[in-house]
Amino acid sequence: MAEGLLSFLSVPALSRELTAVPPGVPVRVDLNVDYLDHAARDHIDSWATRHRATGGSVEVVETRRHGRRAARRAGGSLAPLPPTVHRERRPAPAR
Repeated sequence: MAEGLLSFLSVPALSRELTAVPPGVPVRVDLNVDYLDHAARDHIDSWATRHRATGGSVEVVETRRHGRRAARRAGGSLAPLPPTVHRERRPAPAR
């Protein structure tokens, strides 16, 4: 999950996380962000295309938060946070 701001400054950390995902596995990327710029979104989209080419599936879910003012009022940080990628878990086959 990526939270906070996701901009071109976050792309190196985002790239490290996405590169660690094994080929061919289903992945869900949760973006709970106040701000997502084109560079970060393009990086996610490019990675998703490459990952799908390995036989994996990718679901990108954007959940917008209430914005910068609400975060400031709540005392939240607006600094970029490192993203975390959650791999989808497949149910165990029935025996």
